Amino acid sequence: MNWEQNESNRAGHGKSQSLLDDVLFAPDFNLSDIEGLNVTHEWAHVDAAADEQIDHLPATEGWTNDTVTIPLPKEGMKWAKENDAPVLKVPNVWHRNLLQIIKSVCHSEEAVYHHWVPFKQYWRRPEVYDDNASEEESPEKMEDIRIYSELYNSDALLNEYEKLHAQPRNPDDPPDTEVSIVPIMLWSDSTHLTNFGNASLWPIYMYFGSMSKYTCGKPTASASHHLAYMPSVSLI
Repeated sequence: MNWEQNESNRAGHGKSQSLLDDVLFAPDFNLSDIEGLNVTHEWAHVDAAADEQIDHLPATEGWTNDTVTIPLPKEGMKWAKENDAPVLKVPNVWHRNLLQIIKSVCHSEEAVYHHWVPFKQYWRRPEVYDDNASEEESPEKMEDIRIYSELYNSDALLNEYEKLHAQPRNPDDPPDTEVSIVPIMLWSDSTHLTNFGNASLWPIYMYFGSMSKYTCGKPTASASHHLAYMPSVSLI
């Protein structure tokens, strides 16, 4: 048994003792109140309530429910086409249209905080500076140092921006139509829907790389946009 297991066991023992001391042996608790309690049945109620919460993702906000089919690899096996590989069907995947999210952000008030045109940023540092000399006697030699701090001042985005503008324009667009790249950053981590029960989902959420990381780090900025919810899948 390793250290993590020991710590987990201690935590479990502490919770069990708290259940006895603070609940079952509490002076205002009556054991007859839990007579006939079926723990398995109650957990099923909790999980069902969590599943019902998922079903309430409104269609008016663009949420749809689908079954996703994922081709699976198998060690030592090859297939001529991906369609010939065995597949895993994952039902109840809730998702939103990526383009609709982008459009809603571009039309929202927060659009003014996005940098839709990438740029290079520099810090100008003097190479030589003499506090005792006048400006005429000792002119400063400046050194421009490139700063990489955001996605919108990276070479990767600048290069893609140039590729985009090198392409022919859509002839149906008005001449004053601005063309830009929307850099998307996707994240995902597991979460439980409730403090009790086993119902869990894998949310996929996105940030816009055109917004400063300092703004994205503020919970009040609502810079995170939920894109999809996947049910947890166990493979044996």
